[in-house]
Amino acid sequence: MFLEQSFKKFTFIGVDEVGRGPLAGPVVACALYYHGGPKTFLKDIEALKQLGVTDSKKLNHKKRVDILNSLGSSELKIGKEITFQNLLKGKVSAYLVECDEKVIDDINILQASLKAMKESILSHERYDKARILIDGNKVPQGIKGEAVVKGDSKCFSIGLASIVA
Repeated sequence: MFLEQSFKKFTFIGVDEVGRGPLAGPVVACALYYHGGPKTFLKDIEALKQLGVTDSKKLNHKKRVDILNSLGSSELKIGKEITFQNLLKGKVSAYLVECDEKVIDDINILQASLKAMKESILSHERYDKARILIDGNKVPQGIKGEAVVKGDSKCFSIGLASIVA
């Protein structure tokens, strides 16, 4: 069962990042917005379970690409809205934000990750109307969200955000 199934409202943003593990390279955060009604939500949950949406680290590259193709994702670009046009009935979109090596060197990898997460959340026009779920144990300063440890395995929105990122 995904954590989102316990919610009474079906508008939320799942947030995850990639790039904290490697010794070099940027960190990229994805904030994935979902909005749907109760019936739509249940159908979408079933579709995502069948696709195998979970923590991207548990999936190989081919499986991640297959999931994105099944969802009909638009081109993945930093700073541009990504839409999902197939399969899911609810409104789904995502934003990617990157912090490069210079930012990481200036403020450290954790702060760069939190900065990218915050910027990706704020990219959504209606972020303040959504319940925000963030993978890990920290919430970016100024964001009213919930940290979910191992969220990419517990929440479909965070898991899908990890796949997109």
